[in-house]
Formats: sequence, structure tokens, C-alpha cells
Amino acid sequence: MKIAYCIHSLRRLGGKERELVSKANCLAADYGYEVYIITALQKGLPPSFSLEPSVRLVDIGRNDKFQRRSYAR
Repeated sequence: MKIAYCIHSLRRLGGKERELVSKANCLAADYGYEVYIITALQKGLPPSFSLEPSVRLVDIGRNDKFQRRSYAR
């Protein structure tokens, strides 16, 4: 089974980032799911929490200006 999570970035040490990484790691390691974490603002920086090697981190490379304009609508 494939699972994709979407989040702005994993650069912060916040609760939702930690929880998402924990769930993704568990689903990939314990259940063998193909897990993707899709970020918009990662900007090539490593995530704050360690990911299992099988969890794929994909950054779509949007900038801050795009995000503000999108959410304003």
C-alpha cells in the first residue's frame, strides 16, 4: 500500500512534524508500506527528526511568496 503525507516542511521541532515522522516510520518499518512525505518548503534542508530509509521525502520546491498568495485566496 502507498501512503502520502503532505506538510509545509519538516524543518521545525514541532509536535505535528514529530507525530507525522513517527507514523511514517512505523508504517514503513513495521507494516512495509510505501510511505512518501511531500513538502513544499523544505528547501533542501534535512528533516528535524530522523526518517526510516524506506520513507521517501519529496520536496515540490515552492517558495514562501507562492504559499502566501495561494492561502490568501
